[in-house]
Amino acid sequence: MKAVLDCEAGAARELLAQLRDRYPIALTRDLPCAKRWIREHVRGSERYGLVASSGAQRLKPHAIDIRVEINPVHWFLNDADDTRSSWYLEDAATEFQVQGLELDWVCMTWDADLRFAQSDWSYNAFRGSRWTSIMVFFVPP
Repeated sequence: MKAVLDCEAGAARELLAQLRDRYPIALTRDLPCAKRWIREHVRGSERYGLVASSGAQRLKPHAIDIRVEINPVHWFLNDADDTRSSWYLEDAATEFQVQGLELDWVCMTWDADLRFAQSDWSYNAFRGSRWTSIMVFFVPP
């Protein structure tokens, strides 16, 4: 992902070719298809869950509302028959809510807060009734 976010297409392709067999990656705009794909690929007791960008303000029409706080204990520790658990793929956790937790499979949903435009990424925030562009400054290490 770092190569993708750094706009290094060649490096991203090389890494994907190396990882594809052990760590399959699928891309779709069809959420039910993504959930089905995850369920078909998981093996044994591997854990999976629905994760959304913390800036994903407009995924509500797809039943993903990141403003609803998940309880990480229920989401990550409860069994597959509990609708609050990650296994149900109903409640999306943000990248901050799952930080430090380990999932074997992630159904990652993204909104228009991060967009690829021409040759670089643009960062956006939903304010009021529309997306607005925000400036992000990176300080090199």
